[in-house]
Amino acid sequence: MRRDLLIAAKKAFLNRYPMGFEDPEMEAIRKKHKHAQMHAFVKSSFEPEAFNDTDSTIENINKTFSRSSMVSVFEKMRYRDFAGTLNASEKAEMAEGLRMMLHEDHEPGFAIFMHVLEKDKMAKWPLMTAIPYYYAPDKEVFIKPTTVKRIINVFELEGLTYSPKPTYGFYTRYKAALTEMRAVAGQDVVWDFAAFSGFLMMSMDLMDDPDIIGFKGATRDKN
Repeated sequence: MRRDLLIAAKKAFLNRYPMGFEDPEMEAIRKKHKHAQMHAFVKSSFEPEAFNDTDSTIENINKTFSRSSMVSVFEKMRYRDFAGTLNASEKAEMAEGLRMMLHEDHEPGFAIFMHVLEKDKMAKWPLMTAIPYYYAPDKEVFIKPTTVKRIINVFELEGLTYSPKPTYGFYTRYKAALTEMRAVAGQDVVWDFAAFSGFLMMSMDLMDDPDIIGFKGATRDKN
């Protein structure tokens, strides 16, 4: 990991937003993404007892994806069509996979949930990670391909090679890398994992500003 660039990223971010995540511009971004509302909805919709009703669980999965600002419009449309094709057995399998991811054993739950989505090539990183992230934003990571690829490249995260096909191994390694980066960055730019990823993206853009001496071009893609 490039600790020097991470420290530079924090400096650039705090130079632009002296109040960090308390800055009014950051507050506007949080409101735009309706993070608090999404967390509250997902937390109440997927508590352990909620999984007693499979149809309700599937409906709440559909609502989460349709309301999420982190899932692209294209993925929302494709998922909506896909959800209409699920039979009772597939719905039960999908609900069980999600229950296990959130409340029991994440890895086999990840595999079960992904198995259902693979039916129509819907096993994409945003759909695999959105609900666990909204449920426990300080413990689980949301994987947006363009963001993740840039973070890996710029900060030279060793042992991480992005693949568009979700794997639990990559998920755990990337989460471990972000956890280490959060420890280096410090509490004033941490909050939860999605906010931390947002901080990294904004600060990488800021480091390319010619007014920030010594870091011009530091974040350009090497490939």
